[in-house]
Amino acid sequence: MWNNSLDPSNPRYTRMVYVPGGTFRMGGDPSDTTGTFGAIAHTVTISGFLMDSTEVTQEDWNSVMASNPSRRIDCPRCPIENVTWFEAILYCNARSKRQGLDTVYQWAGATFESGRVVKMASLRQFRLRNGYRLPSEAEWEYAARGGTSSWWYWGNDSNQISKYGWTGRIPAPVTRPVADLAPTGLGFYDLQGNVGELVFDWLGSFDSKSKSDPTGPESGLYRVFRGGAISDDFCPPKNHERNAMLPGDANDFIGFRCARSLVP
Repeated sequence: MWNNSLDPSNPRYTRMVYVPGGTFRMGGDPSDTTGTFGAIAHTVTISGFLMDSTEVTQEDWNSVMASNPSRRIDCPRCPIENVTWFEAILYCNARSKRQGLDTVYQWAGATFESGRVVKMASLRQFRLRNGYRLPSEAEWEYAARGGTSSWWYWGNDSNQISKYGWTGRIPAPVTRPVADLAPTGLGFYDLQGNVGELVFDWLGSFDSKSKSDPTGPESGLYRVFRGGAISDDFCPPKNHERNAMLPGDANDFIGFRCARSLVP
């Protein structure tokens, strides 16, 4: 169980969820183009992996990085936000080192602006290491679907969002403590709502070819983030819908959760 004194009320909460491998249809119906950015439906096979059952919290971040860049800083159990994609990479490596795991990311140097990491030179990802990393876009969607083919993991009724995710339907658009709403069937909390979640992939169009453990284009301008956020007005993005941001930007409604490959 997660040894977190600030969260005694969620006995089912475990730090990471095992996601068994399998094959699914990634992307959307051609007639549903809202928020897809070229997400043509195609068959994807995913190897089993681990992923955090919640978004990385401010408490998590501070315990590893000894800082808190969030806009809302009065809520240790709320998701970390206002971090750049590169800072999420830093966190993954630092968390790996803290637990004696092999670091997944390697880079030649970092560029700082106003104290924030906005660029990394020659960044490489070594997925066959056992440390923490950002999930791929395919892994995120596979985990979010949880074996379903519906728009969201609870079905096709957007009115059910209040049971599973914090969105703009609540009185004030501020982040909320993780794991206070119902989990998915696999045991993930807040996949839709609270904060959008950065993944590893560059934004690029899909094609119809089948793929195994894809990690997106080799280069690009924007990094993908998935899921809904507290800033969404009413209807959260569907499982296949995509958003993207410049990796050097930070946003107070975007955070992330970590994954790990199942390697010795």
